Amino acid sequence: MPGNARRMDGWTKGVVGCIVLASALGAVQRPSPPKSDPAATWVKPQRGSLYVVSSDYTAQSGQVLSVDPAAGRVTVLRTTAGYEPDIALSPDGSRLYVSYILALQSRGVLEVIDTAPGRVLYTFDDPDPWPSRSGAYLPRMVLSRDGQWLYLFKAKGGYEDRTYYVAVFDTQKGGFLPDVATLQRCGPAGVLPGTDRHTLLVVCAESQNVALLTLTERGGARSPVSKVAVAGGNQFTENLVSAFLTRDGQRAGVVKGDGTFATIDARSGRVLRRDAIDRASRRLPASRDGWVAEAKRAAAANAADWLAGRQIPLQIPAMSPDGSRVYLRTAAGKDARAVVDQVVALDTISLAKVQTIPFRRPCVSVAVSDDGAWLYAVDMENATLFVFDTATGQETRAIVLPGSHPVYVVEAP
Repeated sequence: MPGNARRMDGWTKGVVGCIVLASALGAVQRPSPPKSDPAATWVKPQRGSLYVVSSDYTAQSGQVLSVDPAAGRVTVLRTTAGYEPDIALSPDGSRLYVSYILALQSRGVLEVIDTAPGRVLYTFDDPDPWPSRSGAYLPRMVLSRDGQWLYLFKAKGGYEDRTYYVAVFDTQKGGFLPDVATLQRCGPAGVLPGTDRHTLLVVCAESQNVALLTLTERGGARSPVSKVAVAGGNQFTENLVSAFLTRDGQRAGVVKGDGTFATIDARSGRVLRRDAIDRASRRLPASRDGWVAEAKRAAAANAADWLAGRQIPLQIPAMSPDGSRVYLRTAAGKDARAVVDQVVALDTISLAKVQTIPFRRPCVSVAVSDDGAWLYAVDMENATLFVFDTATGQETRAIVLPGSHPVYVVEAP
């Protein structure tokens, strides 16, 4: 269950089924602020600058970096006392939420940081954090659209009896809500906030469905839970599921590794459309009957099919500021050895390809600037951040990052 807050000095270490688990916490309590000085190296990230998180698996620690992409300047904001750090930013950028996993333990730490002085305001026990170690980094934390609720995806137990759940941290009350919502066979998962803080979509790769949650004020899930099955795919790509929400939060797009996709009404769970990317170039029939087999045949014979011989890895895609484009990393190859060598921009509504941006090295995370002019991509193996001009698709800068294994990039609002 979500843990209690602790006082912190300096660097002290600190869903989806219909089952609602009661927490021993009872009512949410706001902790007393710890006595902590601003980090010596902290520089408040300005609008247009980037946060990058990296994980050193050997040292069992992590870093939060600030990157000025125009100047190529990098600052180490914080070194965490655990590995696999994850971050979420408040809508106004004033609060940074940092989660990391303590070495050799099944628990982690959640920190709340004031981004102006870099002061850690509160630290909380964070049990059962889901490790994001993957070929594609999946954030385990995401904020509601109003910034009040922070959703944390978690896993408890061993491989055979693992239980997944979503816990809710109330950023205004300063604590976890007493109930959680459970998931069945849901790891790895992508968590997408709905139109209001009580609605949540969880894309479960293992069970191949999208669960639509309606959360109570206590953080549990109302029953029954709507689930939308996502079919299609081959033996390998069937577990690769990527998802995104339109800017208004009304529709969700769910894309499989082989390019089959579903468009879903984010409130009702009604499937609005099932289709396949590049169906026109593959000359696939409009109905689903038989088009999975036909897709394979046509892809092999049709050079115009840009997805032929490729797959779409598990990821949470980036979106353009106006919501018209979704950026998906794609890989050459059809098995676990596939290499991510490009990002494609798709029309959000039709999922037709409008642009290809090639990578010279595989990248695990991408973000788009708030003016849509730049795309940022993280090369984990070589600790490099690439900057691309979205108008030309050309790489304009490569910024070497300190530490090892950078995995995730977000832009400061």
